[in-house]
Formats: sequence, C-alpha cells, structure tokens
Amino acid sequence: GTTDERTVDPPTGATLAVVDATDAIAFTAEPRDDVKIIAEKEAFGGVSLDELTVDVETTADRVEITTDKPDVIGLGGASVSLELYVPEEMAVDRLQTADGAVTAQRVPDGAALRTRDGAIQITDARGDVTAETSDGDISVDGTDGTLSAVTQDGSIQVRDPARVGEISTRDGNVATDVPAVADDAEIVSSDGNLVLRMGETLDTVLTAATADGEILVSDVVPGVQIRSQTESQLEAVVGDGTTPLRAHTNDGDVVLRA
Repeated sequence: GTTDERTVDPPTGATLAVVDATDAIAFTAEPRDDVKIIAEKEAFGGVSLDELTVDVETTADRVEITTDKPDVIGLGGASVSLELYVPEEMAVDRLQTADGAVTAQRVPDGAALRTRDGAIQITDARGDVTAETSDGDISVDGTDGTLSAVTQDGSIQVRDPARVGEISTRDGNVATDVPAVADDAEIVSSDGNLVLRMGETLDTVLTAATADGEILVSDVVPGVQIRSQTESQLEAVVGDGTTPLRAHTNDGDVVLRA
C-alpha cells in the first residue's frame, strides 16, 4: 500500500463534498485554513496502485472529492480510504461512499453522511446532521441540531442529540436519548427493541406501539401523563406536549426510561 497526502486551499465560502468515494471516509473539522487529504491506497492481485485515483475538483463555491478504483472480477482487489482534515468554518454538503465506514468529528450544520455498506459514527456534530447506510450500525455522540439516522440493517445508538428527527432501522435495536423532538419525529424498528431515554425538559405527545412485544415504562420518567396504555400500545403527553413523536417496532419491546 501507499499513502498520498495533499492540501487544497478552498475558496472563501466554498462547500466540501465527497460525492462518489469507493471506500472509508474519516472527517475531522479543526482550526486550520486548508483542506488536508490523506489517501490510503491498497492493491492486491492483478491491481496496480497506479489504477487507484483521488480526484479533487475546485470551483468558486465547491471542493469536490472523488475516488476511483477498477472493478475486479475474480482474484485481486483494491481500496482507497480517505482521511480529511477540514477548516471548522467550511460547510459540508455530503460525505458519501459506495463501500466503507464513514466517521465524522465536529461535522458542521447540514451535512449528510451516506454509505451503501458500512457503519457510520458521528461525534459532536455542530448542527443538523443526516446519517444513512444500507448495511451497518449507526452511532452518534452529540449533535447541536436535529438528527436523522436511517439504516436498513443495523443497530442505532444515540447519545446527547439536541433533537431527534427520524431514527429508523429495518433490523436492529435502537437506543437513543430524547431531549427534544423535531416535527414528524419517529423512532422505528422493523425487528428490534426500542429504548428511549426521555429528557427532563422533553415536550411531546408520544404514541408507542409494538406488534410483538411489550411497552415498558420506568417509574422515574419525568413529566409523563399516560392517556391510554395496553400491553402493546401507549399514548402519553410528556411535559407541555404538542409536537408528536411516534415509536414503533414490529418485533420487540418499547422501553421508556429517564
């Protein structure tokens, strides 16, 4: 393998986008003026390192990064992983890859992280953030805005978001802090348990349901007024509840706790 490193001076006010990466992406925002790009290239079998490319296209308002590698049938293979160190004030449109994990530290407001095959890990997002993977776990520790996290196959763990939007998996457990909810908030699993850690200042109208499991409410959940409850359904007002929150699993328990 080999490691290539380069820096790019972004135009003032430019937005960063990784639009079509082939492998893992690791993003860090930090106090700096340029964009540092470190590419880790690995090749084996009949693939040459020369066939692995990192393309950086800079326009007046955008810095776009793409990686490429040959399609290999049979023996051989390759990967081009990216490490990005980016100025704190630079906007980010998306960090998108076909295959590999996406990790982001201190990503700015409005960024979207997407992979077709891999986990997503977000730490200290500085605003609204979206995470989407077709196959992998999502873990989030800290957002300053609304979190949207969707995986087709994997568990979701969320700590310390400012607000919860859509949190959804088709196959996996969900455990999330719920300090506040955005409009149309929902926490959903087709196959897994939901654990909602209700914030002390949460205001919501909660409807919770499971097709195969139980609704479990801890005694110490603050400010909950239960309107109706069966073994598999619950409607409750939390705080000065007006904004709705829907929590639903087809197969699993729904647990509310402080």
